Amino acid sequence: MDTKDRVIGEYKARKVGNATVITIPSSLDVKVGEKFLLKVSATGDQIILEREKSSNPWENGQFADFDFRQDIAEVGNYANGKDIGKENVEW
Repeated sequence: MDTKDRVIGEYKARKVGNATVITIPSSLDVKVGEKFLLKVSATGDQIILEREKSSNPWENGQFADFDFRQDIAEVGNYANGKDIGKENVEW
């Protein structure tokens, strides 16, 4: 694996509302809502942006191709079952 940094391009910061924004090119395949960790070097001359790896399976793609309809067909839909126990108590 090549460990050299690669230059993507030169971008100018611009003002949007109360924020300063630098556009990320679509060629880097950044998804809307994706989280990043922003760091600044000790000398303040470098800004480092790292993709954050989520342990949440709904965010990290682990369930991206999960077939919920097939799962319901195999195990049943317990939400449609008869209530059992104290939840049917008449007050």
